[in-house]
Amino acid sequence: MEKYIPDFKYKLFDLSGMDDEEIKGSILLRLFITFLKHVFSDNHKIIFDTMVPMISEMAQTDRGMDYIRILLTYICDTSDILTFDYIEKTLLPLLDEEKRGEIMTISEQFMQKGKMEGVIEGEIKSYKKMLKDKLINPNFVDQIKMKISELQEKLQNVSSTPVAV
Repeated sequence: MEKYIPDFKYKLFDLSGMDDEEIKGSILLRLFITFLKHVFSDNHKIIFDTMVPMISEMAQTDRGMDYIRILLTYICDTSDILTFDYIEKTLLPLLDEEKRGEIMTISEQFMQKGKMEGVIEGEIKSYKKMLKDKLINPNFVDQIKMKISELQEKLQNVSSTPVAV
């Protein structure tokens, strides 16, 4: 059985003490390492502002927009502080018209997801209020509770589904 156990070594590298300017390599590598270095930072806007020139440079590469879509999707899905509106305001002026259109498409997908979440949350709130205020025929209370449960599950699915990139 021992022959099936992998034998490998790994190295951990603490990026926290390294200045962003010290990160070298291709634009993709620099962007990725900078992002990893600051992923747990509380200053998302400041960090994003320092990454904007690299993102702009990345947009000029062959597969750059693919990587940017993935990065922006991850950032918007995981950060409550860094909104797509802020990203548009800081990044769009640096991109050519075609690239701006691609970023706007991602933005529209996020807005659509937000609208869906809002509609479902509104339905849940309405049903709960009707139950609380006893506006429901007692014969339908269990059905309404089941509907609320279904909507909460649907909301969870919509919220946890990443925007297609």
